[in-house]
Amino acid sequence: GLFLKNRKTVVIPASRRQTVTGIVVNEKLNITKEYKKNIRQEMYYIQKFGLDGHLDKMGITDKRGYLLSLKGRIAFVLQTLPNNREFLEYKHFLQRYAQRSFQYLHHLLSKNHMYTEYPLTDRHFQ
Repeated sequence: GLFLKNRKTVVIPASRRQTVTGIVVNEKLNITKEYKKNIRQEMYYIQKFGLDGHLDKMGITDKRGYLLSLKGRIAFVLQTLPNNREFLEYKHFLQRYAQRSFQYLHHLLSKNHMYTEYPLTDRHFQ
């Protein structure tokens, strides 16, 4: 059968933040302020300095991995708060960025007459 593990069981009073798997579950479901603040900060720097400038400052070389991580963190917020306009705008910003990157890459490939074995679609960059 199933048993509770006492070392994993915590009693948190209603007056304190009650967090389960990164979601605050007190009166209503929410995401921690710190989590949302970190994403806001990253989006601000991307919009101010551009993605490449931001990644250079952070010392990150894997652009694709970073964008997938950021997209996933934004999706996590939207899964809990689906009508959050701020994070919906962030999601759309990243989608537009990916679309522009795809169009630029497609332009470079066609300009240089470089062909791939399989045709690229914008799905590859989402």
